[in-house]
Amino acid sequence: MSDDRVGWRERFLGDRDRLGWWLLPMFVAVGLAGAVLAGSLAVVFASQRVDRLTRETAGARADLTSAAEDVREAADEAISAIEAEVDAVRDQLAADLPYPAAAEAGVVHLVLEVQVPDPAAVSPAAAQQEQDLDPDEDGEADDEPEAEPEPEPPPPPPPTIDLRRRASGFVVASDGETAFVATTFSLLADPSRPDVPLDVGVRVVTAGGETMGRVHSWQASRDLLLLRVPLRGVEPMPWRPADEPIAPGDRITAVGVTPGLGAVQVGGTVAAAGSSAVISDVPALELLAGGPVVDGQGRVVAIGSSRYSPFGSDPVAIPVRLLCDELLSHCPD
Repeated sequence: MSDDRVGWRERFLGDRDRLGWWLLPMFVAVGLAGAVLAGSLAVVFASQRVDRLTRETAGARADLTSAAEDVREAADEAISAIEAEVDAVRDQLAADLPYPAAAEAGVVHLVLEVQVPDPAAVSPAAAQQEQDLDPDEDGEADDEPEAEPEPEPPPPPPPTIDLRRRASGFVVASDGETAFVATTFSLLADPSRPDVPLDVGVRVVTAGGETMGRVHSWQASRDLLLLRVPLRGVEPMPWRPADEPIAPGDRITAVGVTPGLGAVQVGGTVAAAGSSAVISDVPALELLAGGPVVDGQGRVVAIGSSRYSPFGSDPVAIPVRLLCDELLSHCPD
């Protein structure tokens, strides 16, 4: 008969018929060891993956830095190429002109300095006349006889303003002692400022010095003005022959002379040309007004203007042969 009573030793250590309790902590220890091993392997794998990602990120950053440097170098090369092309075009435009200095080829700078009545002020005579026509303070005329008036002092001169305008011009004819300079009529008449007397003197600045010119003739509707200037040794600028009209696509250059910038030359292309206007992409700049517009051989084809707009739109250049209608008695063929 078997004994059902089992001692603690048999229960813990076990025997041939049963397992002992000691196996339970062993199983737990083995499980924990496996978990620790699995976690260690996961940490090692994650560390390796992080290292690989770090290396890949560093490589991508280096590639981006290299690409950015390549783009920067390409941009610098493109800018340098554009600047070189602009310089080449500028040099080509300057080379198209047969004279090294515009002032030496008959292009002059014009300065108008004059005092004109102030349009915003009321003249003393008009103010006195208005005061004489005013009734007394009570609104009624004075019926009492007036005393013998005392002599009045002469009225003060009307208020004036100092007016200065500038323009370019060029010699179109000369007899050896006197030169005729063509320019823009806007030098005398400006819609936004008071007009000046037509007998005013105009200071003419040339490569050899300064002198005074006088108005010879004008055509306000065509923005043309001709000055008579005592200039010696200045040859008229050559004109493009009448039998060689300019055509769309021809290159032209507008020339002007300013005191601060010296000779100014702006090139462009003719869009349309006729007997009344030369239309191009050359802007109607104030500093080029009155100066010559020349072709690729330096021959005058038009006069620069910032006011002449026969079509009621933007200003256009004035064909130089319009001078021959009334202002010049003889023009080149």
